[in-house]
Amino acid sequence: MRRPFGSIAAVLAVALIVAGGLSVASAGCAMSAPADLSLNNDQNIPGLDAAYDPVPGQPGKDAASREVGEDSGSTGEPIPEPDAGADAALGPTVPKPTAGEVLITEIMYTTTGPEPASEWFELHSLAPAERTLAGLLLKDGSNRTHVIVGPLTIAANGWVIFARNKAMAVIGKVPAGAIVYQYGSGLADNAGILLANGATGGLSLLSGATVIAAAPYGGWFTGSGASLQLKVLNPAQTTAKASWCFSATAWTAGAEKGTPGGASDCP
Repeated sequence: MRRPFGSIAAVLAVALIVAGGLSVASAGCAMSAPADLSLNNDQNIPGLDAAYDPVPGQPGKDAASREVGEDSGSTGEPIPEPDAGADAALGPTVPKPTAGEVLITEIMYTTTGPEPASEWFELHSLAPAERTLAGLLLKDGSNRTHVIVGPLTIAANGWVIFARNKAMAVIGKVPAGAIVYQYGSGLADNAGILLANGATGGLSLLSGATVIAAAPYGGWFTGSGASLQLKVLNPAQTTAKASWCFSATAWTAGAEKGTPGGASDCP
């Protein structure tokens, strides 16, 4: 049986109205105007909480200053604040010595072994605590320089040896455990710090422009096979010849004369 054309049209009209998001008037099939979905007019769409004022890079806070998503019904975890003590775990920075806290106490500038490869010198700390040597400058009597590369520290009341070439110093029976630094390994014999035997002999340790220690020994003593030792541990007297002696005793059988890594035996 044929359906009346009017009933088919009504069905189609309703389908179009539903698909287009329109409403049907209660008094008939007339269509209402589209709903205004803007935030200002549609009260069914909630606005942003005025208390929500996130800072870039930080989680937002609600009116109670809680982390967003931290309420009792949330499964999210609050974002932790940076740990202010994280860097403290690395420990305090070891300071560089001030003038007079570290002394040059022994210099083997006239060895019977190959020179300058067998040369070495000793540092002694008078500081009350550990000091870093990294970044300090070595300078010889001819103004050749070397920056000490770290990490390297010297303990309070410590004695350490700097060798131009550690292997050569050990052959000369310098205690290997006392050698903490090489300042010229691999360099040509005329390059780097040179502990000259003549009038230009000298060595100093600097922190920037500050002289930490100095030993201008050139011309003080003559001879070979013995180190020069500081017998007066007074920073104010280290540049005077009277504060030094030429070593007279071998530190071990078959070794040259001196006391590498230990206190002076000057008379």
